[in-house]
Amino acid sequence: MPAAPNLKNTLINVINHRETNVAVTSIFIIISLYITFCAILQKDLGNPLAEDFSPLLNVSNDSYLHPLEVIQPKVGTTVTVMALFLLWVIAMVFGQIIGWIYLPPLLGMLLAGIMVRNVDIFAQFFNIDAYWDDTLRNLAFLLILIRCGINLEPDALKRSLGVFTSLGFLSTTVEALAVVLVSHFMFDVSVALAILFAFVLTSTSPAVSGPSMIRLQEQGRGTNKGIPTTIMAAVSIDNIYCITAFSIVSSVVFTRNGNEDLTYLIVRIPIEVLIGMLFGILFGLLLRVLPRDDVHHVHFIRCAIISSFSTAIFFATRSIGCEMVGPIAVFMMVVVTSMRWKIDNHRMTRKEERCFKIVWDDFLQPFLFALIGLLFDFSVMNWDMFWNAMSILFIGAVVRIITVFIMSLFMFLSIKEKIFVSLCFLPKATVQAALAPLMIRYAYANHDPEKMNFLFNTCVLSILITAPIGQLIIDLLGKYLLDKEVNLSKRNFEPIKLPNLPEPNGDFKREPSFIQADKDNRLRLQVTPEKSPPFNTSTPKHHSTITTTIAKIMTPPTTPKAKPRAVEPTPPPPPTMPPPSFDDIHSQAFEIFKEQRLKQERRLGGRVETITEVQTSRPGYIDNNIAKF
Repeated sequence: MPAAPNLKNTLINVINHRETNVAVTSIFIIISLYITFCAILQKDLGNPLAEDFSPLLNVSNDSYLHPLEVIQPKVGTTVTVMALFLLWVIAMVFGQIIGWIYLPPLLGMLLAGIMVRNVDIFAQFFNIDAYWDDTLRNLAFLLILIRCGINLEPDALKRSLGVFTSLGFLSTTVEALAVVLVSHFMFDVSVALAILFAFVLTSTSPAVSGPSMIRLQEQGRGTNKGIPTTIMAAVSIDNIYCITAFSIVSSVVFTRNGNEDLTYLIVRIPIEVLIGMLFGILFGLLLRVLPRDDVHHVHFIRCAIISSFSTAIFFATRSIGCEMVGPIAVFMMVVVTSMRWKIDNHRMTRKEERCFKIVWDDFLQPFLFALIGLLFDFSVMNWDMFWNAMSILFIGAVVRIITVFIMSLFMFLSIKEKIFVSLCFLPKATVQAALAPLMIRYAYANHDPEKMNFLFNTCVLSILITAPIGQLIIDLLGKYLLDKEVNLSKRNFEPIKLPNLPEPNGDFKREPSFIQADKDNRLRLQVTPEKSPPFNTSTPKHHSTITTTIAKIMTPPTTPKAKPRAVEPTPPPPPTMPPPSFDDIHSQAFEIFKEQRLKQERRLGGRVETITEVQTSRPGYIDNNIAKF
């Protein structure tokens, strides 16, 4: 039966051929874009150019009448495009202004939408078709999934799975339970709607906490214990958990027609989850080989193919009524693909992450927060509703802080660091802006409109209040509660002289001065920036070059010898190879250490500025091509 192996080898050879690989990748991108446009525009895959005289939006079943009646269901495409463009411009301007005063730009974008909605001179012109409004929200939601998946570090997750799970999963569950109890027993919200509302409200915003954590990393605050990395990973798990739970709960509680059998739904949900995971893994394995890592513009092609595949899967599954399959398949596909992309080139996925960050910051984030601001109507807001919303936010925040602090007791952190970690999960913004309108769409037909307005306004207030306060808390308290990592390269050491070492020709050479460590038997390895790297002259200027400094090499203690007695001369010993000089040993150890360090930097995906002291009691030596001390 040699046919199957031969076919497999032939297929592998075809895929590995550079030009063929690029052609196959292009074909897949075109096919996925074709499926995306057909799904978004509601066209037939077989005849997409056929005239469609049916209304663009089916208001009777699949759509919804928005409670605030801001977005009209039937608006011309030209008017919608111009309104969206002007709304994007206003949102970007407001975001820049708010960013100048060191607040999250998304707050200004949200305020821009609120201003347009509540100022009569603007409100009468900004009429946006409900279908395109929903499409933009889904694109923003899809990009959140892609960024969560591509930013996830599988190695860090495996090393600290318990910490990330407790901070991102258990603390979120406890806060959601508190929100459910308060909403149901204090404000008479149904249990089903309270659960849906809880998973929307409790998610922490990566758009607020992420930049703050990156700034702390650049300042060296808490990096010795990995606090910024831990927070960002836990926030990603928090978002994934809330989005998945929202999809499951909405599928169980709010069906499309409201008359599907509950038993059928209970059986259907795990099947859709398994199908989504299976398709996501299969597509992820496909994208591991498409494109090759040595083609031109490989990072651009990877961004294009991951975007086209994600939109095709997401909108195609929605068009056939399988809303849960799309998000799960997209997330699994991105995770499986990024695990390969992080190790097959020296840039890893930094360019892809930056590409999706630019799309989020400059395109979808302004639309998402400005559109949710359009739904916030001050005319339906009163002081009772405001204080009720504040009570829910306050109780949920207190429960989250206490829960995270209790869980941090099992981490090797100081009291100040535990307090800081417990306050890092306060900001709410991204998931609330993406899922709150979907919650209204699912629930408005079957629940009290007044309750819908109350829950929606609570989500908007959570963005307005917790986003700026959370960022200020992280930026200010991070300077006082987190210790700054000490850079050993800036410490001064007393230079000493090494003993005379024999050269191969028998002469002795006085070695130059080296840096003395704090103790006589310690070896210090450190990374210091230099203008001219001693190796790899193509390294960018901002990279650090690796230099090794030997603190002090202890020579074995010598005992005083007795005065030699007169003996008869002995014949000279046979000639032996001279011992290697210190320069030879030092250069060999340096080259081996350089290779080991570069492999470690590629695996961890970051630059290391300092290397801590290594305790040793003997000089360095080389064993099996490994530098040991």
